[in-house]
Amino acid sequence: MLPDVKVPTSVTDVRYCLVTFLDDHVSLESGFIVRPVPDEPKNIKCKLKGSNVLQMGEKLQAEIEVMITDQHGNQIQNLTSSVNSLGISGNGLDKTDLTTVWQADTQTFCVKGVRFKPGHPGIKELCFAWHEFSHFLRLNVIAGPPAKLILMDWTDLEESVSVINGKELPKPLTVQLCDQWDNPSPEPNVKISLVKPDIIKITPSNHLCKTDEKGRANLGVLSIHAPRGDHILQLKATYKKTTLDCPVIKVNVLPDPDNPVLLNVKYEKKDAFAAGSTFPDFIISVISEDGSIIKNIKAGRISMKIWKVESRETRLLNATTFGCTITKDNDEGFFYFRDRKVPEQVGTYGIQSAYATDKGNTLLSEQIIVEVVPNEPTQLMPASLPRTPVVSNADCVASRTLVKDLSLIIMDKYKNWTGNDLDGKIIARIKRSTEKDADIPLFQGKTSTVEFPFHKGIAEIEALVLAENSPGRDSTEYILEFEPVIPTLKSHLKSYCLQFMFYNDFKMQQQMATLTKERDNLAQSRDAYRKCFDTANLILSEIKSKVQEAERKEALLKAELKKEQIELPQINIIPYVDSLLENKISEQIEIKNQPRRTCAIASYPKGSHEVLGKVAHLAQIEDNKAAKVISWHLGSDMDCVVTLTTAAARRIFDETQGRQQVLPLDSIYKKNLPDWNRPLPHLQNGRNCFDPVGNPVFARDLLTFPEHQESCRTVFGLLLRDTIIVDNLDAANHYRKEIVKIAYCPTLLTREGDRILSNGKFGGFQNKAPAMDQLRGMVFGAPLPQYYYNLSKQIELIQQYRTAVVRLNKANEELEAREQSLNSPKEQKKKKELAEIERNLKSIEKKIGMTPTDRCRKSPLQPEVLDMNDSPIPPKRPRREILKICTAQKNGSHLLSQRDGSKPQLTSEINGSSGKKKT
Repeated sequence: MLPDVKVPTSVTDVRYCLVTFLDDHVSLESGFIVRPVPDEPKNIKCKLKGSNVLQMGEKLQAEIEVMITDQHGNQIQNLTSSVNSLGISGNGLDKTDLTTVWQADTQTFCVKGVRFKPGHPGIKELCFAWHEFSHFLRLNVIAGPPAKLILMDWTDLEESVSVINGKELPKPLTVQLCDQWDNPSPEPNVKISLVKPDIIKITPSNHLCKTDEKGRANLGVLSIHAPRGDHILQLKATYKKTTLDCPVIKVNVLPDPDNPVLLNVKYEKKDAFAAGSTFPDFIISVISEDGSIIKNIKAGRISMKIWKVESRETRLLNATTFGCTITKDNDEGFFYFRDRKVPEQVGTYGIQSAYATDKGNTLLSEQIIVEVVPNEPTQLMPASLPRTPVVSNADCVASRTLVKDLSLIIMDKYKNWTGNDLDGKIIARIKRSTEKDADIPLFQGKTSTVEFPFHKGIAEIEALVLAENSPGRDSTEYILEFEPVIPTLKSHLKSYCLQFMFYNDFKMQQQMATLTKERDNLAQSRDAYRKCFDTANLILSEIKSKVQEAERKEALLKAELKKEQIELPQINIIPYVDSLLENKISEQIEIKNQPRRTCAIASYPKGSHEVLGKVAHLAQIEDNKAAKVISWHLGSDMDCVVTLTTAAARRIFDETQGRQQVLPLDSIYKKNLPDWNRPLPHLQNGRNCFDPVGNPVFARDLLTFPEHQESCRTVFGLLLRDTIIVDNLDAANHYRKEIVKIAYCPTLLTREGDRILSNGKFGGFQNKAPAMDQLRGMVFGAPLPQYYYNLSKQIELIQQYRTAVVRLNKANEELEAREQSLNSPKEQKKKKELAEIERNLKSIEKKIGMTPTDRCRKSPLQPEVLDMNDSPIPPKRPRREILKICTAQKNGSHLLSQRDGSKPQLTSEINGSSGKKKT
């Protein structure tokens, strides 16, 4: 018997078997082939011809081949089964397009059109069953093609998102590509853009980005700048030339109550203001976007400028700046400009207020145009300044002419031409210059007075001549007086007086006339020099005052820094201060960025000054244990929005459809609120009724208020009343037991989280505060450490000190440059020229016999300097006008050159007139 031959398990493993018989005589061989055939059907086998990944809602692109095998995996080749014998099932399988085809040539089933119903993506299993046999095939179902954009972390897009103008949206704009069944679609490099109306400005301005490998795009936290009202932001995305369904964000822009948009100026309006009088009070207030007055503004940021309008153009170069009067304590938010003097020159003036904002910008008010008219008439003056007359009693009329073509007008005390509606007469007479002169010259016709008509504010005197052989002392000085007589004018007008020299000898008169002309030229040249030197001395005095003020400010700030334990070197101050300032700021930023307890409750947009905010944001508590138990004790009140008025509360109620709880302070009966200065109940008449344990303290005393202190005292006085906090429950029980013997005991809280109600009840879940993390952020935030505020004070002092040092250095440099300029050879030469002019003038006046002129004789027609000493900035306009004379002298045009006998035209500088002769 031959041994058993083991048949291979694979039908492809064909074996050749050789049988050999050998003995001593015969050798026989025989062979046969063993060809395995499939066994009985035992298994079902599936083969996927392609990728096992398919998108949600799409058909599987690959075919699935199903075959029946024996126990060894050999395909059964002699099947006669029908297609219906193969069953296919799976969780969420969509059999709408599923087809199964029997392939007789390969003895396999071909399955096509596999698709799953919409649902969550992930691994899906298909079960293939044939008779009692089954097989599972795993397919990876991924999200379908992008069909929409979903805004992440934004739950209710139907409601408008409230945002203050210029502020950030409450959440970042993060979008996710999704298929039509809201499954995240990880499609990268899809462009996302934000479409907005032109009236909306968004920062940052880059509104285009691409999705990452997860199909997400983050546009960041956007700041909205838009007019008040509802606006729409539209996200836009396109995938394969198909516009996706994108969300719309409704934004309700509220006005920023802290953003200044308008300077409101109130004053008593008049058609005109008299020159040199006082302006009415100007009341300035800064108006925010919501129309309310901003109150927390420093008075130094408010200023007012006034300038003369020329050719209908506002030229702020020559403007004079005023500082405002300090506001009253009970008038916060209003700034006053009081007792400001009206300019002394007539004309049209512009007035404009300015507010220097924290951002370095300047907010200007509307320009106020005012007319400055002449003040009351006070004196009679010539339109153009005549020369000193030198006359004689000779036969020649020219030698006897006192004045010719003289126009007399009426001016106010500031040299403004006025009285255009006045009529009357001018009486001319000659007066003695001294009491010794007995003989007084007479006018032509041997009269002592001559009258001239005065019509509409002007008198034209063509010629005023002395009588031939008129009496008078030779070589004597007389005064020609023009007295105005205006019947309709109640006030007295000052007469105009003109000195003149009288001679009996015609030849002497001609000589004296030449000397008088030279004397007038020298006097005018001397006055010009002195004005130039006076201006230079005025500038030097201003610079010295500036240096003294800078030194005083620097010393004061240095003393303040010394109190803060900050020592400063004597040299290289600026580099040291810059380094110190940088270190202090870095330290302050580091402290600010340190982790500390914060409130996680979303803040309510303060669209008005009448909205204070939510209770949780109005106070801070330093101690962690106290913060936990007080926050838990207040409970739902933490989310309540506090307003100043019921109208504001009602507006919030309407905007939120009643979902937001509000508390208007004007509806609180304040007489029942606790007194914050009241001692603890165990203190009676300044002494302890018993010795308390557990460090009792009013809960309200542990609160600090960053702003709105008085309003916050009202709020927390109402919410906390006289609630007391102690260390633990034993201390609380002891305190209550002793207090009820003498007085009413309020609610007691413990730093361990227990509560004893005012009725004495304690214990239970409702009287035990949970752990801090279980409060879910509904807890008062922790204030910054005191050292942070100390650093803030030091930084401000250092910055002020640096500014003071820079100003002091600049002022010293300016003073040094000015002193060097005054001591320059050119200035010394001018002083010598002035001394020479004064000597020559004195000599000529002695020869003529006239009264010596006063030092820097002031012409009645010289315009007075506009007095604006209240201004924080020295007035520069008058200085410029005088410096023109100095400039002319530098160019060699001083009046010494007029000794050649030419007759210069001296024209008075009349405010508001050209000085020409009237016809």
